Amino acid sequence: MPPPIRLLIVGPKGAGKTLHGRQLAKQMGVFHISFKDRLQELIIAKTKKKIGPEYDDEEEDSGEQAITAPDGLEGTDAENVPKGGEGEGEGEEGTGGEGEPELELTDEEESIRANLAEGEALPSETLDKILPAWWNEEPFRSTGFILEGFPRTEAEARYLSSSGLFPDISVILAVEDIVIVDRLLPPLLEKWRKKRDKREAEKERQRALAKKQKDEERAKRREEKMAEIAARKAEKTVRIFILFYLLVLNLAWKIEIHPQD
Repeated sequence: MPPPIRLLIVGPKGAGKTLHGRQLAKQMGVFHISFKDRLQELIIAKTKKKIGPEYDDEEEDSGEQAITAPDGLEGTDAENVPKGGEGEGEGEEGTGGEGEPELELTDEEESIRANLAEGEALPSETLDKILPAWWNEEPFRSTGFILEGFPRTEAEARYLSSSGLFPDISVILAVEDIVIVDRLLPPLLEKWRKKRDKREAEKERQRALAKKQKDEERAKRREEKMAEIAARKAEKTVRIFILFYLLVLNLAWKIEIHPQD
């Protein structure tokens, strides 16, 4: 029986690392690990959303798991697999309600956030808490894995070498720029259209709300004007009635003083 394989897949965004990595992992019966998604998982309990320019407009997590276990792995599921880089704060939801300050990131979590957001290099201390588990701990050690998206830089490749974390195979996906553009542009355009439609719908809602408020204010002013006119008419009627009453009293008084013969 051959030893469990440790295979790395690297390449530019849009080269198909996830697609081919998952297909290979399923065929070979090994774990598929997305390094970038694992970084997201390590801090999302505090950030509440994925970090990075491509996620700036997204409000919810896509729900994809960083580590996919092979089919039929006895006694193991995605919830029970040790993922590497488990921290004390992982999985803890913020206990504060509205108005309470957000949870602060630890130094390790901040280094992960900076890597995802600005592309800053991950310190070796952070990598030590993530990568060795996939080589040395079960069930990865006896099952094998395909690691997607690592190493990304020369420094990360040197880290693997200096740490004794050697892959059996490294696959570099080389793709023409036009292929990547054709692959990535349609979903990006669809995402842009959805954002545009959402903005237009919100503008239309705001316009409808403003019109409704304006109509309500106009109707209120009309009612107030009508009430004011009605009040003036009532006041005028009362004055006429009082004047008429006084005239009648005066006439009655004169008749009483000067009765006709």
